[in-house]
Amino acid sequence: MRQHFSRQESTYEIEIKNSPIIQSPSSFVNIVFSNLIKNAFSYSSGSIQISLNNSLFTIINQHNGHDMHNAGYGCGLVIVERICTRMGWQLSSQCDEKHYSALIDFAAEN
Repeated sequence: MRQHFSRQESTYEIEIKNSPIIQSPSSFVNIVFSNLIKNAFSYSSGSIQISLNNSLFTIINQHNGHDMHNAGYGCGLVIVERICTRMGWQLSSQCDEKHYSALIDFAAEN
């Protein structure tokens, strides 16, 4: 599914394959998804890719190179990191000049 996000000139694509059963409070899953998706839509300057495949959730968005931590990414990511640590989920993220990506493995154990 590919949609246009009208507030910004961004588009998004969602792909869901083999959705997992995640054993955790639903509020934790909602907070993690909401924070990462909200950040992507708030700071994207282009396409956003969201996928859930088995136990792996991935979100990638384009940005225009501004300092995203100071723009608001920091607080939401701290919350996501704390939940992932508490639940034993593996979180990895990467940012370069054009893209931010986050990957969560819900099946990982610390």
